[in-house]
Amino acid sequence: MKYILYLVILSSLFLQACVDDECIFGGPYLFEMPATLSPAKAIYSIGDTITVSSRFSDMVNERNTERSYELKDYIFNPVVGFAKLDTMGVDTLESVIEEHIKPMLDLSSNFSNVSLTSGGYVFLGQFDYVDNEYSLEYSFVVKKPGLYIMNFASLLNLSPQEHQEFPGKCGNKAADTWTVLNDGADNNVDFLLEAASTAWHVKHASADTQFHSLGGYCYKVE
Repeated sequence: MKYILYLVILSSLFLQACVDDECIFGGPYLFEMPATLSPAKAIYSIGDTITVSSRFSDMVNERNTERSYELKDYIFNPVVGFAKLDTMGVDTLESVIEEHIKPMLDLSSNFSNVSLTSGGYVFLGQFDYVDNEYSLEYSFVVKKPGLYIMNFASLLNLSPQEHQEFPGKCGNKAADTWTVLNDGADNNVDFLLEAASTAWHVKHASADTQFHSLGGYCYKVE
């Protein structure tokens, strides 16, 4: 009897150790949001339309654990932002000068704009969740010459939703997202080195976390 009890305790400790090992990783959960920007070019002409679409199943890849988790009807809080790189004074990824970009929000009723004190606005949205799949799409027209950056990211880590529950979650560990744009292409990241502000050059030096994870895409309009 004592031997059986010993085996039960030993098995429990072993299972607990396995669970603990799965929960030992630095930072939050990083759920991948795949997206595609098309047509993917370095240089566009005035009047061109650019479309970004994101579609993925609710078995979502997580980068730190290298596992997939079932996220049903999860709130990701996707956000779209723009900035003009060849002028000084616009220092956030979320800034967009209205005369340079014409958003085609009629293609997606899931977005709304929020004004910023900088004089621009960002677009906040949510995914459609139908038949175990997330989807979202938006388009914009380029209106003026210049060097720009567009980002498709998430505000998940800045909201209470970062602690949403899902099967297999470790304790109260927070969650964030990592955008995989165009299957991990370079997305013209070297254009950051042509920016007027050296702050963008610094971001280039940490491009993986400061550009690619935020769904960054640089482009020129001529």
